[in-house]
Amino acid sequence: MQAALLGVPIISPTWITACVESKSFVAPESAMYVRTLPTKTTGALSPNFGVASIAAQLFMADNYCVLPNTAVYLNGHFTQKKKDDIAPLLRAAGAIVLTDATTVLNKVKSLATDSDTENVVFLCGESGSKLSTALEKEVGQNKGRVRVVTADWLFDSISYGSLLGAGLYEPKDKKLQTLWELTKGN
Repeated sequence: MQAALLGVPIISPTWITACVESKSFVAPESAMYVRTLPTKTTGALSPNFGVASIAAQLFMADNYCVLPNTAVYLNGHFTQKKKDDIAPLLRAAGAIVLTDATTVLNKVKSLATDSDTENVVFLCGESGSKLSTALEKEVGQNKGRVRVVTADWLFDSISYGSLLGAGLYEPKDKKLQTLWELTKGN
């Protein structure tokens, strides 16, 4: 994922074999590049996306970001290792990582007037939702610019090369499912 976001080509093991056989560095041939991550074929996602798509976009556009003007809150239970894996991906994708509920509430409240943030994403763990009633109310009022999704959304957005909708990423937590219903069209 990080290689895709940074535009670093991913080479297959056949390149290593070619270098070993020639006993020197071999310029990779097109067949030696990994073209895509495993494709998704469900819902509205095209099966034609992946690392090659991301790399092409990165090389063709200055300051390309998958998640521009997006603030993301890791909501619910995530292991520390998972947080340590996800946070750098979010930053590399151009997102701002929100770390506490008060900041999230203020960010959602300011969506109408904040030109630096277009979207707020609640990236949901398996359980342990910690949303206040005030935050739930604000999400309902700003539902057009909020997404409530599972962590799979992040990986698919990176693979696809753009901010995906929430529709395919229903959280398991009952409290979050209600908010997801409000935002799944985004």
